[in-house]
Amino acid sequence: MVQERHKQALAIGAKELDEIYILPILCINRLGQIKMEKTSISLVVLGAANARINTKLLKSWRSSIFEIRQIKIIDTIEDATGSDWQYTDAQLTNIIEHDETTDFTLALINGPLENNYYMRRVSENIAVLSFYEIANEIRLFGFSLESYIIRNVYELDQIFALSNYAFQPDVYRFAHHDTRGCLFDMNADKRDLIFSLHKPSLCHSCETRVRQSQLDSDYLKKLKSELKRIKKPLFYRVMDFVKRHPLMALTTSFFFATLAGIAANKSPGFVTFFVDFSTFMLK
Repeated sequence: MVQERHKQALAIGAKELDEIYILPILCINRLGQIKMEKTSISLVVLGAANARINTKLLKSWRSSIFEIRQIKIIDTIEDATGSDWQYTDAQLTNIIEHDETTDFTLALINGPLENNYYMRRVSENIAVLSFYEIANEIRLFGFSLESYIIRNVYELDQIFALSNYAFQPDVYRFAHHDTRGCLFDMNADKRDLIFSLHKPSLCHSCETRVRQSQLDSDYLKKLKSELKRIKKPLFYRVMDFVKRHPLMALTTSFFFATLAGIAANKSPGFVTFFVDFSTFMLK
């Protein structure tokens, strides 16, 4: 797994950093940067959470940083033992089993977590993400639960890599209180999550942390590119544009509708061009 190759690479790289030591897909170059293979992730969907998501969409997500290797469904789980019907870390440790063939496991659950967090570390290789109090809010603003999950997978992957390939007990130190539309917003008010669901990014301080780490120099470039793909469906992006610029939207619609009607009679191919151009402008 990634963490084992990481330790091997560090051991070899410490002897002579002016050479390039190739290990299975992972190496250390002369700058001391760690080149990693994809992080392998197993998803465990607990109870009724399975009815709310499309697991095929999750598994088919294209990434050069991680891969969701398998998805396990546990249809029925025991009642919560914590106060206010919260699932405690200790209880989840007994419910969720890590697949040793992957680097870490992410469990998805409908119920509330300990201290009402929306995401928690359960062990060194297990984290859990809750839909409690956030699923309806996400959909109200035109986002999908699949986007919510993928967004948090990117956050977990970065924490995992920056913490010597394990979720350390001090994992929550990465979050900042200020809401910046960043992957590492604390989101004490869960509703603030919507600000980092449409093309989420890294704020300056979080980006600096990655640049100063031993992660491969290409990691940040790949991350930024992939985060741009997490966005609202086209329909909701159109609706947002209309809400922000109602007069412009009305004028533009009237102009292009008239132009398209005239041009369609003379050049049917113009309609295809118009649709492609409109889609491009709304990206």
